[in-house]
Amino acid sequence: MAQVSPAYHHRDRLKTWLQTKVPLVRIGDSSEEIFRIDPTNINDRDIDFDGFLPLDLQFDPTSYFDKYPKVTGYSDSDYTNFQLVGNQDRSLHQTIELLATYKIPLLFVNMPLSDIYLDKFRNQYEVIFKQYMQKLMDSDRLTFIDLDGSIAK
Repeated sequence: MAQVSPAYHHRDRLKTWLQTKVPLVRIGDSSEEIFRIDPTNINDRDIDFDGFLPLDLQFDPTSYFDKYPKVTGYSDSDYTNFQLVGNQDRSLHQTIELLATYKIPLLFVNMPLSDIYLDKFRNQYEVIFKQYMQKLMDSDRLTFIDLDGSIAK
């Protein structure tokens, strides 16, 4: 996580902040602690218009790349076997079907990527991914919200 998440090194601060802002209910015994948000104590003022709980942590590329090497998309092993068919596609369709049986709509939110991360190589895959999601949306299988600027239903 330390290599992927800029918030990782601030996890204690994030945990403390979340505990003060988001009321949690502990479920289970100490060996298998599970926490759920307590809906009776949510402060609506902390949640923005779009339903997000904003954090004051922000990615700072200068300090981040002082600690970690910059990896271009071409060298990023996460993209080595990139494909939108097979197990991931089957799992998504199974999830859609399961939710449909309970009449639960699926909302997929694509979080924005920084221009530093989304280089020319990665951008090619992002376009393919968005086209894939658009096809699912066109077939009324899900709602796709792309937070890089476009919202579609």
